[in-house]
Amino acid sequence: MTVVVVVTRPERADLDGPSSADGPDDDRASGAGALVERIQAALRHQDEEAAARLGGSDEATRLLTVMVDNVETLDLDRITLRYIDESDTSLSSARQGRYAPDAWVADVQLTWRLRGRDPAPSTVEVPFVITAGQDALFLDVLVDPSYRVPMWVTGPVAVGESSRVLVEARSPAEARRLGRQAVVAVRTVNRSLPAWRGPLIVEAPGTAVAFSAASGLPRDQARGIAAVTTTTEPPGSPRPPVHVFLNPRVFGPLGPRGQQIVLAHEATHVAVGAADTSLPLWLSEGYADYVALRYSPLPATVLGAQIMALVRRDGVPDRLPGAAELAGNNPDVGAWYESAWLAVDLMGDRYGAERVHRFYRTSDSESPRRAFSSVLGTTEAAFTREWQARLDELAG
Repeated sequence: MTVVVVVTRPERADLDGPSSADGPDDDRASGAGALVERIQAALRHQDEEAAARLGGSDEATRLLTVMVDNVETLDLDRITLRYIDESDTSLSSARQGRYAPDAWVADVQLTWRLRGRDPAPSTVEVPFVITAGQDALFLDVLVDPSYRVPMWVTGPVAVGESSRVLVEARSPAEARRLGRQAVVAVRTVNRSLPAWRGPLIVEAPGTAVAFSAASGLPRDQARGIAAVTTTTEPPGSPRPPVHVFLNPRVFGPLGPRGQQIVLAHEATHVAVGAADTSLPLWLSEGYADYVALRYSPLPATVLGAQIMALVRRDGVPDRLPGAAELAGNNPDVGAWYESAWLAVDLMGDRYGAERVHRFYRTSDSESPRRAFSSVLGTTEAAFTREWQARLDELAG
């Protein structure tokens, strides 16, 4: 299933073990700074020949030219690269041998914007592997989940797009397929939230490791998560870009129907600005599923099959699900998402869709406790008892 997070980058760790490299001297730092400036110029001017001259190997040269191609494919602007310092992430002896004896990892601040799609640029720190000395050369970008590593600097991208949707994937066929699904997701959300005008930006990394790196979601949290909606700018930006990231390990096996639900769920998060909300998770996640599933022909006994099984096994839960239940590393996370959906769906059955939307807005601007009273005329405790009774009834 899915989860909304506002990601902060965790402490970085060694990729493979201790390093034999010393800290960079002045020549190494100045060489890194000059190299990064030249890469920036090549990307800004979409100059493949200039980019190719900066590679320290055939593989590095190919990656640099791919980055230049991706700038054009994605129509990126506001591109800025700045050398920060030596990375805390070190190269193991095996990786050192793969690159070069003098290879080391530099932290590079990378800024870019999807022209016409993102309201503001994204800014992340990316680990570049480069050679030492004044005449430094580029060797690689590490796909390290300790960092936010965007897809477009790690390999070729293809785009599927419409006026309100942009999908970034690893192949044209996947981009087209996901683009069609994203368009349907937008339509689904607009049936309940007609004022939303997008855009919806979806990124589909090719591996689970790349998903964790691109989204910033720690690997242990990503195990049961099909997708995440989050910002691509450090906290504090007034209008940060919000993207949906798909986890291929979980999203892929869902099949077309499950994938469509996930995309509508995430599109709902985008529509209501849930990447920067302090709402209780049961409400944020349950509401996203309520919008995604509101017009589904499937009965609650099918859509809630996992929570029904959990209730039969463990009994009715004593409270609405929170962070622990909805964490990606919880083996029963799917069941708990269904329980959150059933809570909001119960609200819709009991009070009507219009009051569900008003309850969500009021909870976001004021507090859920006040919204229970002012919008629904009840209390959270009384509503929880109704929810428990519904779970008990559905589970038989």
